[in-house]
Parts: sequence; C-alpha cells; structure tokens
Amino acid sequence: MKNTILPFIALILLITSCQKDDIQPSIMGILENREDISASEKANSKDGYRIIEFFIKQPVDHNNPEGEKFIQSGTLLHRDYNLPILFMPNGYGNSDIRHYDLTQYYFEDSKHHGKPNLLTVDHRYYGNGGKDFQKLDPQFLTIEQAARDLHRIVEIFKEAYKSSWISMGYSKGGRTCVYHKYFFPDDIDATLSFVAPITMTNKDTRFESFVPQISTPEEYDKMLAFQRLLLEKREGLGRLIEKWYAARGLTMDRDVDKVIEGIALGYPFSYWQYRSYWWGSKTSILNAPTSDNDVTEIFDFLSRTYFLDRYSTKDDVKYAPYYYQSRTQLGYPLYAEYDKLSDLLIYYKSPSENSYSFDAQAVQDIISWLDTDGNNIIHIYGSKDPWTAAMYNRTPNVDAITIIENGADHLIDLNSLTERKVITNKLEMWTGFTIQSEESMLKSTEIKRHIDESERPVIH
Repeated sequence: MKNTILPFIALILLITSCQKDDIQPSIMGILENREDISASEKANSKDGYRIIEFFIKQPVDHNNPEGEKFIQSGTLLHRDYNLPILFMPNGYGNSDIRHYDLTQYYFEDSKHHGKPNLLTVDHRYYGNGGKDFQKLDPQFLTIEQAARDLHRIVEIFKEAYKSSWISMGYSKGGRTCVYHKYFFPDDIDATLSFVAPITMTNKDTRFESFVPQISTPEEYDKMLAFQRLLLEKREGLGRLIEKWYAARGLTMDRDVDKVIEGIALGYPFSYWQYRSYWWGSKTSILNAPTSDNDVTEIFDFLSRTYFLDRYSTKDDVKYAPYYYQSRTQLGYPLYAEYDKLSDLLIYYKSPSENSYSFDAQAVQDIISWLDTDGNNIIHIYGSKDPWTAAMYNRTPNVDAITIIENGADHLIDLNSLTERKVITNKLEMWTGFTIQSEESMLKSTEIKRHIDESERPVIH
C-alpha cells in the first residue's frame, strides 16, 4: 500500500505544479530573475489589484545589444493571468496606469470573467520629462527602434500572460501601436488606434484643404478675424502673456512678440483639435472678442481656448524628441494661413525649413503594409479633428476597419462612439472573449484623459 500511495501523491503534486505554472506563473518572479529589469510592487489599486512598477535597460541601438543602454519605465496592473492584457504604450514619456475606455470593460470566456490586465510603457528618449533626448544619440530615435523596445517587453511579459493581447493608444500612442504591429504583427492579437494621424511628409499638405472644412463659413470668418485681432493687439497681449508666464514660474522659449505670432498662426488647428475640452458658449469662436473689446477680454478668451504654455522652455524639453521625430520620420502637418495674415506678420511669414534629413520611406512602407496585411486593427477618428486629414482609411482588402465619429474632435474615446458595438464585436472575434460594459461607464468623466498624449503642432 505504501509503495502505491507515494507515487500517486508524487503524480498529483507534479500535475498540480504544472497546472499552477501554466495558469499562474509569477510575473514578479520573472522580472526579479532578470538582470536588465528592476521591479517593485506598489500599494494595491483602489479595486484591490496588484500594481507593479518596473524599469528595463534597453539598447540604444538594438543592432548593437551590448552597446549603450537607456532606461525605459513601465507599469503593470495585474488582475488575472487568464484574462487579456491591454498593452498601452505611450507616445511620449508617461507610463502611469490610465483608466478609461477599454480598461473598464469586462472580458469573459467559458471559464473566466473580469477586467483586463493593463501594461503601460513610456516611449524611448522621452523619459525624465524629455531629458533623455538631450543625452542620447538622436539617430536611434526611430520607428523601428521604438518598436523593438516594445517587442522585448512583450516577449518578457508573455512568459506570464498567455491570453489575448490588445494594444491601444491615442494620437501618437496610437501611431506607436500601429508601427509596433507593423514590425511585430504576432505580438498583438488586436489593435485600437485612436486619432492617430499617418502623416507622410515633413510638410503634409493634406491639412491645407481639410482644416478649413471643419468650421462653418461663419466660424471660419470669426476665426480669421480673431487671429488678426491677436496680431493687432500684440503689444497689450504681450504684457498679459508675460504676466501669465511669470505667475506660473515659466519661461518663454522666444521673444513674446514671436510667441503671439505663433499663437495666431496655429490657433485654428489647436482650437478645433481640443474643442470639446473647452466646450461651452463662452468659448465658442462665434463669441470671440472683437476690436470693440479691451485687451483683457481678448486675453481672457485666448487663455480659455489655447494652451499658453506651449511656448515654454519646459515644454520645449518635454516635446523635443517629438519635434525631432516629426522632422525625420513621422511627418508634420502643413497648416497655417500665412497669406491671410501676412500684412500683420513680422517673424513667421512662411513655414520654416526642415533642418533634418527626412526619411519618407519609413511611413510609406507602413502604409503599404496596412493596405495589404494590416489586419486586426481598428482606426478611429473624429470628423472635427484637424489630425483626421491624415487618417488611414483604406481597409477593404484587410480584416480591419476605420471609424469616423461625426462631430468628434481629438479627445474622442470608446464610450462616446455611436459604433461602439461594432468595435467590441471585432475585438471579440479577434480575441475569443466576449466584451461587456456597464451602462454607468458610458458617460465619460475624464475629458483630460489623453491631452498629454496628443500631437502638438507648434509654429517655429
């Protein structure tokens, strides 16, 4: 009897051990066993789930893995190894867990039910508020090198998370997801790309005809009048802008006169991009001040409908890697009505010349791939968003869709979409999970959710 029982017990222990390893490997154990990663578990989230913060050493050049390294940060919200993982690479430097949209939906298969795991990482060279860019070789800030960063992270975390992987990003983060999927299509089962422009040149001219169409003729005329008013009142506005910067401890990156010209030229693009952020009759361009108003009233309207800190030295450091990427590979919108303001302009009478060598082939190759092999991707845009001029919408030959939400701007989200069910149906097909939401979630309360992740056109 004794000889019979012991082998039986050993077999049970072996089966139990294998099942545990297959179903619940320790992600902390995996991370702690790697010399290139430091990880620590933080206090549990408010709903009781584990939060793990990690830092990974990445090669500056993946073609030279033994060469210089940089630190990429990330955060994991662990819920259940058996549920999908929502991979949210940031287009900039933020790797905090961000709760909106699909993060709050429930996923279910025959055995498991719950919200997904979340994995976020920052973008190479954007760490430390953009200061990494100042000390690393910029030639390696490329689409491919960034995709290879993400691939390494996915490979590591797939040791523990063997269920479906969904990547999701907004604006530049959406681009990052698409470009990662181009280089490593097997990493991800499905991708949601929100308001991600696929700009093709360093001066993409598609914006010239698209942006004016966002407004009504009356709005267009009022907008142009307000732009001219800013330039006509530059002296008084300059003093108020300087006071605004000083009160916040900010420093302008150029003379205030140049700041005003930059604001006036870029105002329509920024206004329509974030229209829902400052929604209300008091911020409607139809109610913009006129020459009958004093300069304080003009400044008040401007400060409520434009991010004045865009010309701060702090913002320059934070977004320097983005401006570099835009001028070397990502592309940039050409939109500012210089001709209609030329009589009032002193410094910026025409678009600045690109001082970098632009690699147009990188994005062209990705567009060609999207046309023929860009499967399991959902491209989402708003009809009132200026960036939609560079949308990707050629999906008839692939298992992918493009959705344009009527009236929406750059702050679109899943819960606000009229075709939300079309999206979840596609995700269910691609992941093998049914997806449900609570009705209370459909009223989004996080209007500021991804402003920091958005593309930021600035006149130079």
